[in-house]
Amino acid sequence: MNIENNCNYINVPGVSALWYAPMSAITLPFSVENSILIPQNIISSQPLHSIKPLHNSLQFGSVLESSANGSTYTQIVKGRFSNAEKAVVANLSSLTNKRLFVIFKDHTNQYRFITNALISLETDTSTILGEAATAFSFSSKSKQQHYFYTGAASVSASGTLSFT
Repeated sequence: MNIENNCNYINVPGVSALWYAPMSAITLPFSVENSILIPQNIISSQPLHSIKPLHNSLQFGSVLESSANGSTYTQIVKGRFSNAEKAVVANLSSLTNKRLFVIFKDHTNQYRFITNALISLETDTSTILGEAATAFSFSSKSKQQHYFYTGAASVSASGTLSFT
């Protein structure tokens, strides 16, 4: 999918799945050419955690910020998950102020990722389909808008993401 950089906010619709891990667990032996990861492997020393969003609430956006020092992008992946997911709430709460690796799958079955993201959590006072929810967002600043992962990946029945 090609994304034009001619506006300040770019939203990528149809984010279907999301995983995260501390940056300290990820090895990215790569160089970047036109936002494509090369070579095609990501190494994780621990399983990547998944978030099961409520009612297709996952979104990705990018905000272009220009200054005298050049341009940067603030990438944001956000959504909501059920407050009944106590383990997810506890895990994400423990990662506040830690740098995270976030990878997500879009509606074209492409994987994109952002690095050094910070998590923000807030209890949502509204309900989605009758469920109380927690709103989350991962955000990161970078010279690149986002990166594509072009290697092989598989998702197990339990939702674990593996790079093969």
